[in-house]
Amino acid sequence: MKRFSGVASALAVAAPVAFFAPSAFAAFPTLDDSVARARVNALAVAEARGAVTIAASTMVGARLSPLTNPYLEVQADRGRYTEDVAINGMLFLPLELNGQRGARIDEADHLIRLRQNEMVDVQARITGEVAMAYGDVLVSTARVADATRAEDAARTEVEYFAARLAVGDVTVFEKNLSEAELARWAQNRAEASIRLIEARSLLAQLTGVADVEAPPSADAPPAPPSLRTPFTPSALTQLADGSPMLRSLASEATFWDASRERLSSEKSAPVNLIVNGGRGDAGELRAGGGVSWTLPMTRRNQGEIARAEAEKVRVTSYRETAKNVVLARAKAAYETFAASRDAIAAQDATGIPATERVVDAANASYKAGKGELLRVFIARRDLAVARSRRLDLLAIAWRAYGSLAMLKGSLP
Repeated sequence: MKRFSGVASALAVAAPVAFFAPSAFAAFPTLDDSVARARVNALAVAEARGAVTIAASTMVGARLSPLTNPYLEVQADRGRYTEDVAINGMLFLPLELNGQRGARIDEADHLIRLRQNEMVDVQARITGEVAMAYGDVLVSTARVADATRAEDAARTEVEYFAARLAVGDVTVFEKNLSEAELARWAQNRAEASIRLIEARSLLAQLTGVADVEAPPSADAPPAPPSLRTPFTPSALTQLADGSPMLRSLASEATFWDASRERLSSEKSAPVNLIVNGGRGDAGELRAGGGVSWTLPMTRRNQGEIARAEAEKVRVTSYRETAKNVVLARAKAAYETFAASRDAIAAQDATGIPATERVVDAANASYKAGKGELLRVFIARRDLAVARSRRLDLLAIAWRAYGSLAMLKGSLP
């Protein structure tokens, strides 16, 4: 009954698909909605789900009776001095008596668990990739909004300087400088739009939908994600212990151990129970029986067993190293996330406001006739660089957040 429930759960992995049928999002989704849909619809998840179903099908063969296919042999002969034809029939009933059926069931059960854990590992990686792609969409949207606002302002200035030039209040140099600034912002906006298209496409592919709408533009810059679990040394250790990748590797080692047990049980061929009967040349009835078996002396699945043992050693050794890698990645991701959030907070508190004051001062100086237009544009470019650097830090924070989600298997 226990094994049946394991197979049933393996076959039920496709049930959530009906609730997340591929389609387009009506509006920009939340991060939780994106992750939930991706954990069902992503191509890698669909492939892993199919592998679970295939693994579950091996249980059908594993549960077959220990009595294998009977073998019937009928012989007839007639001698030179015999009066009639002698007929002899032999029925062989191969019976597995070395625990082969139980070993096969155990191996199939561990294979199902392995494929299930591998699917969980795939879903963990998809969760991290979705978090990164989601952050890219938000950052790219903010870049488009910044570039669009700057382009609109530059176009207004071009019109302003064109009108001033017509009455001789400004020089041709100032008009040309404003047009060059407009061209620069138009190019920045085009580049940001392309990056947004790519980010939306990646998020749509990961979530298995036809398209993802861009989030609405906001006047305030987007904030970095927040951790749902505070970072502590114990949290880091728990993350490593519960890592889906490490659980998958442990499950693989157990599978190879079960495979070795199955191969070991099969080194003894099934015992043949023999029932024979026939008719002698004198017409008399003949009946009998016997037993035959193959002695496992020279061939005992040595090669197959050695490979299974080597595979277990390989996986075990790899898992020990992978645990240290997971710890290192998680620690670096936590530190990167914290450093990027601190840098964003510093930019919001001092960096960007100070640059905005420089822009205001440059504008006031130019309008008062005490400064050059070029200084105004340079100040604006410095402000644009400061805002762009903030978005770069925001992208770094989202990537670190996605790395943590990938290692943990859920949003951290």
